[in-house]
Amino acid sequence: MPENDAGHGVDVNIGDCRCPGSPRPHPDGDTVTLVPKLTLPMAASLKARVGIGNELTQDISIVGVQYSLVAGYLQKAPFGAIESWSLLEEGPVIDRKTGELPLIPVPITPENIERLIPWANGGEEVAEKADDLYRADFLTPFLRKTSLSLNGGQTVGRTAGSTLATRKSGPSRRSPSKPSLRPVSGGRKSA
Repeated sequence: MPENDAGHGVDVNIGDCRCPGSPRPHPDGDTVTLVPKLTLPMAASLKARVGIGNELTQDISIVGVQYSLVAGYLQKAPFGAIESWSLLEEGPVIDRKTGELPLIPVPITPENIERLIPWANGGEEVAEKADDLYRADFLTPFLRKTSLSLNGGQTVGRTAGSTLATRKSGPSRRSPSKPSLRPVSGGRKSA
């Protein structure tokens, strides 16, 4: 998705306009604007949600990480990815000039996010775009640290974010040899 006209975020079309009134104020559909890059508050929030320290551990499943990331993305910035949206609702006070309720921006709250962009109606598109924007920046430091610890601190042959397993160089350790027993004959040790 292209950045919006102001260059301050990435617009994600979430489908038909949900705003009240006729004609609808957004004929091309409603949009959610995501922050363009992973911010420090968002990274800290995602790290806490995922429950990881300095490295990924075997106890964390891919499904658990993905769930935590999506839940984190679908929050208001700065701790989540949603910078703004085009969603409008009727205001509480009638406009004296028109005699109608004016349309005002819907506040970005967890309740409104769940109500207005559920998974099947825009939420999936927002989550996938956010994942495309932030996943590499968020996970790369942890994957690098995990890779280093798995390789005993050595890394070689990195390509496209992966690390090839290498064997440490140096003398190989010999396995301890078992002492040989002398054959026994007639219950006595042979000489």
